[in-house]
Amino acid sequence: MSWTRSEHVLSAVDASVLSERFYLKYFRWVVPTGVSGDRCLLKSTAGTVLFDSYADGANYIDIAPYYGWVDGLNLETISKGTLYVVFG
Repeated sequence: MSWTRSEHVLSAVDASVLSERFYLKYFRWVVPTGVSGDRCLLKSTAGTVLFDSYADGANYIDIAPYYGWVDGLNLETISKGTLYVVFG
């Protein structure tokens, strides 16, 4: 599946690459049915780790600010849930 876009939010539920330039604001990973050890790993297409999080159980939510430009997103791992990327 590819990225889904609505106004200033991108979301993804499986590994995918998006080759566009973005000014990022923050990430939010929501895992309503997760288990301990579920992981979300997002990198820039250049290989820089932007977001790396491990769930600690069900109803897990992780929010991380990130302010800066990136040239493309590579969602390498998302075991469960949805990753939201807010840009502006």
